[in-house]
Amino acid sequence: VIFVIDGKLIQLLCSCIFGIDIDIHAVEVAKFSLLIKLIENETEPSVRDTTPILPKLSSNILHGNALVGNQELAGKRYSTDTIISLVPYDWDEMPADGFDVILGNPPYVTTEDMHQLLSDAEFTIYKNKYKSSHKQFDKYFIFLERALQKVKNEGYVCYIVPNKFFKISAGAKLRGMLSNHLISLDDFGAAQLFEDKTIYSSIVLLQKRVQESFLSLSISLSISTSSAKG
Repeated sequence: VIFVIDGKLIQLLCSCIFGIDIDIHAVEVAKFSLLIKLIENETEPSVRDTTPILPKLSSNILHGNALVGNQELAGKRYSTDTIISLVPYDWDEMPADGFDVILGNPPYVTTEDMHQLLSDAEFTIYKNKYKSSHKQFDKYFIFLERALQKVKNEGYVCYIVPNKFFKISAGAKLRGMLSNHLISLDDFGAAQLFEDKTIYSSIVLLQKRVQESFLSLSISLSISTSSAKG
């Protein structure tokens, strides 16, 4: 992809691309990566008349917890440390009013791991706020539910997530939420998409409108071995 700084691309980046992450370091890396991509093919003459050369992305790539807002904290007596760890984010502060497309690779965290990694306050908020937090749910369940809440009508959601949600009883409520919006489900089975982790992945494509049918693709991984005498 070749980027040209003519004002229009900068306007596109600042007006149409948004992100939020609970990790402040990830936020800064995302900003830096976008800006580097913006100017990677530029030269001094090509940017001579562009001021500023690099736009500010502080209103686009934001630090906060996409799953928890200040309204969940209202009336509760949480400690300062708990509130800091929650990193609540109010979506009203986002310049965009809903999204046409939401793309993501949300965190995969089991209920057991959430009890170890998160505060009791955060886990309780997830259980009370999200219908998909059913039985031994995974954190990516509620990210899928949240995406459907935030995408516009007719908008699209595409996530890469583990495939267990459509196979286990804990995923029943999530499956019920997604069933009417599912466009396609690609199940990669035992094929590994991440080099450093063992994850049985799937790609879920949704549209916020009623779908009469969906496409399903399953990938089977076949391994053959051979031996030679010598």
